[in-house]
Amino acid sequence: MSIEPVMGRDAQEMAKHLRELVNDDLRWITVFIDDKTGQLWRMSFPHSEMHGGGPPLLEPVTREEVLQEFLVDPSDLDLA
Repeated sequence: MSIEPVMGRDAQEMAKHLRELVNDDLRWITVFIDDKTGQLWRMSFPHSEMHGGGPPLLEPVTREEVLQEFLVDPSDLDLA
């Protein structure tokens, strides 16, 4: 089963139900975890040419991707 990215207002609503793990203010990227499923999500604003970065994009990411992209303790990616 493939998990699809979510954009715009739907992404913002979905993020309200996720726990924030990492916040990179410089790149406008936040990593969340769904405590029910363990799925990791990355919220970004890929349309930098638009005002405010455009609509947010919430996309599923792997543990390996998060560990490679961010300086984070691997235990921080575990369920609470």
